[in-house]
Amino acid sequence: MIEHPTSRGIFISSIAAFLVSYGLDGIDIDFEYPGAIERNAPATDTPNLTAFFSEMKGELPAGTIISIATPAGYWFLKGFEINKIAKSVTYMNMMSYDYHGQWDTNVTGQAPVTNPHTSILDMKDSVLLYTRAGIDLSTGPCTLASGYMVDFEVFDIIINQDISPVLDNTSQTYWLDDINGDLLTFDLSDTWQLIDFAGQSCFGGTFIW
Repeated sequence: MIEHPTSRGIFISSIAAFLVSYGLDGIDIDFEYPGAIERNAPATDTPNLTAFFSEMKGELPAGTIISIATPAGYWFLKGFEINKIAKSVTYMNMMSYDYHGQWDTNVTGQAPVTNPHTSILDMKDSVLLYTRAGIDLSTGPCTLASGYMVDFEVFDIIINQDISPVLDNTSQTYWLDDINGDLLTFDLSDTWQLIDFAGQSCFGGTFIW
């Protein structure tokens, strides 16, 4: 699809129509992986993918969110002109998982499955790949995602707007109205009764998404 400008243009037009049809504010592209020889990806994918994102930014309405899933390891990241792509996207979502597994070969005396699936040490190395490529990690807000907030954003509102959250005992969730009239619902440590509920219902465990 990305090989020819014509096919890229057709795809971008279909994206624009899809976003309008469903009232969406953006699109996430996960291209795995340009130039990856083990996946028979041609080397021309690298500049063509850069062109695709540049063309998409130019064709979609101003303010459209464009994000890309990007690799955390050098082997696949080298197929991306990441410093150029960064100029055309709103977010880059670094896939900081699957660092280790049965594909590991250099294990020096221990089985590959004993290496952590995710590790802060590996993540720090991954971040260096991006900063060395010229990516400025300090620019822009941390989220500003539409429709939800992360904890630090909620706590910033509570502190900066001097708001006292209200506990709804029935649902066991907190809520507040901010100065913009937006209703926020969220959990604090004392409302994690979901964990107790999971145990009482014989679930094997819980996780936070």
